[in-house]
Amino acid sequence: MKRYISILLLISLAAVGLFSFPTDRAFACSCADKNTQERLDDAAAVFVGKVIHKGLPSILLSGATICL
Repeated sequence: MKRYISILLLISLAAVGLFSFPTDRAFACSCADKNTQERLDDAAAVFVGKVIHKGLPSILLSGATICL
């Protein structure tokens, strides 16, 4: 009986803890929560252009070995 009460108390405390604190999203840095306009306003430099090709660089397609 004592064990049953201990388990019930533990579950109750866990439930209270889960529902007592806000569940906002967590971000690794302060910039992750910004929208595009805020990022643009805060940027020191911005790339403006048009993507003309997507794919692997030609050096990777030639079979060259790259050591990082």
